[in-house]
Amino acid sequence: LPLVREQLYEGQSLFYMITTNTYFYLGVAFISSVLMVAELPLFSLKFKKFSLKNNEIRWFFLLLSIGLLVFFQAVAVPFIVLSYLFLSLVVFLADLQQ
Repeated sequence: LPLVREQLYEGQSLFYMITTNTYFYLGVAFISSVLMVAELPLFSLKFKKFSLKNNEIRWFFLLLSIGLLVFFQAVAVPFIVLSYLFLSLVVFLADLQQ
């Protein structure tokens, strides 16, 4: 977060004010702690074969991550983590539908 804050610093912007707030960091620490011990059904990042079949979500995530890194550099890291959690949720809900 300090890297992201440094790159997006614009004086007294809302982003800067939020990321310098003590309660924001307490919330981030709490959410991170809960996510580390939660039993979330996350999709695997391991490729068994590099074919598109059965690896659509992995390829999509890989391309999305590369695109975010190219455009946003270090700022993209939190968004990549959030997209991984979101895509895992989508995959889990899709499996429940079947």
